[in-house]
Amino acid sequence: MEKPQRRQRIVILGAGFGGLSTANRLVKELGMPDGHEIVVIDKHTHHLYRPWLYEVATGDASEETLKVGIATPFEDIRTHLAPKRVLVEYEEVMGVDWDARAVVLSDERKLGFDHLVVALGASPSFFGIEGLDRHGVPMYSLRDALIVHRKLVELIEAKRRNEIPFIRILIGGAGPTGVEFACELSEFLRKQVRKGRLGAAEYSIEMVEASPRPLGMLDPEMSAWAKARLEKLGIKLLLDTCIKGAHKDHVVLAPRPLKPGETEEMLLCDFRKDHEKEVTTDLLVWCGGFQANPVVAKLGLAVDARGRIEVDETLRVRGKERVWAVGDCLSLADPKTKRPVPQLAQAAIHQAATVAANIARAFTGAAPAPYPFPTMHTVVPMGGAWGIAQVFGLRLKGRIVWPIRLAADVRYFLKTLPLGCAWKLIRAPLTTFRRNNL
Repeated sequence: MEKPQRRQRIVILGAGFGGLSTANRLVKELGMPDGHEIVVIDKHTHHLYRPWLYEVATGDASEETLKVGIATPFEDIRTHLAPKRVLVEYEEVMGVDWDARAVVLSDERKLGFDHLVVALGASPSFFGIEGLDRHGVPMYSLRDALIVHRKLVELIEAKRRNEIPFIRILIGGAGPTGVEFACELSEFLRKQVRKGRLGAAEYSIEMVEASPRPLGMLDPEMSAWAKARLEKLGIKLLLDTCIKGAHKDHVVLAPRPLKPGETEEMLLCDFRKDHEKEVTTDLLVWCGGFQANPVVAKLGLAVDARGRIEVDETLRVRGKERVWAVGDCLSLADPKTKRPVPQLAQAAIHQAATVAANIARAFTGAAPAPYPFPTMHTVVPMGGAWGIAQVFGLRLKGRIVWPIRLAADVRYFLKTLPLGCAWKLIRAPLTTFRRNNL
């Protein structure tokens, strides 16, 4: 009697956009016959939509209501995916036993695999800045956003009771995360002024950015639009400036290091001659960059200087057969532009499609196809349903950007989550988060 063939197991580490998108695409590519099994592993209890963290931090609703608008319980996802033979495991990954080709889990189990997809994402990078990890709040997790939310409420109440003379908020980094948060924070504080909880001259918002313009990844014209919007909202930009050290009630700033051929006079930093400046702060929010998830270091894979996994043009991990990487944890540059692949949800979804297709090809003996480096669209909300965007070659600004951003969000949800889970998130900007706008 012929023995039944063992199922081919694909293990996916991480249930963010990259991991879940890979699982969904594999179901489509393989058709999920009896010969395959997909296991998604994540230590968290919910799938988080990070682009909306700033909405939680500045939300005008209860914490429970805000959570529902941004976090989808994995138990809901597990229920929807089970009929497709996709299993969701809630465990922490401790490493990989490469001899046994098995993932080592925190409960001491070893889960064997035929193909492994690493989609562990990233974590905040503090770049070795003194005290920043202790006195700055990153904008990366649901916990971070809720900490900021509580701190803002506490500061406003303290000012109402005259326990503090002024509220000074400092934001590190003027990339998309920092700009989105700063603009929504301005809307939130202006709303407090309208409600009589705060005086218009009783707070300040400042952004520290090491480059000469906000949103430096965009062309100068769009950066200029962003700068004008930030200034209109009363946000002070400290350009060509770095955070040198963070302390309980103050931050030490310094002009950014000079590049070859530059002189101090070229910097926009307004205290460059003093070389250092100390400013008091009641809240420091760090939006200055990311590094690979520390778990990646436990896997025994080839990584670059920032701990990101090195992959070839097909997204296969260098030096490993049937091991792939997706999302923010990989290191990959576009051969034409020489620029790294952006750490965006849309990039992770595109990569997931490539990896799923390549795993399906591997089962048929076909060679893997290269990642096509699709054009990435840019949409940056800037408070009050206003924003800037670069989509399909067009540069747009104003309220027309809000429906474009909403459409992009809906597209991500439908490509990544089961329909029932996606609908709960789709409703959030139309109900819960809409209250945040003036």
